[in-house]
Amino acid sequence: MRTLSPGAALLPLRLFLGVTFVYAGIHKLSDGGFLRSGSDTYIGDQLAAFSEGTPGGPLLEALALPQPVLAGVGVAVAEVAIGLLAVAGRFTRASAAAGLGLSVVLFLTASWHT
Repeated sequence: MRTLSPGAALLPLRLFLGVTFVYAGIHKLSDGGFLRSGSDTYIGDQLAAFSEGTPGGPLLEALALPQPVLAGVGVAVAEVAIGLLAVAGRFTRASAAAGLGLSVVLFLTASWHT
C-alpha cells in the first residue's frame, strides 16, 4: 500500500484555505464602496460596528478606526498574500500563523455577535 506524504495529504486543505483567503481579499478590493465613505459597504462603518461590544473592540479603536481605509486595504492585501503563499506552498508556517492571527482578530470583532 502506498502512503501519501504529509505535503500531498495537506494539499486539498492548503488549496481550499489559500483560494478562500485570495477570494476574500480580492472581493474587498473590488467592492466599489469598500473604501468610499458614505457607501453601504464602507470599511469605516464596518469597523465602527465591529468595535462595539466585542473583545477586539479596543484593538480596532486603537489601530483601525483612526485610519479605516489603510486598515481595510491592509487586511485585504494581507488576505491575498496569505492565500497566495498557501496555494504556492511557500513560507507555509509563516502564512499559516498570519492567517490564524487574522482569523482570530476577525472572530473577536466581525464574527463575535453572530
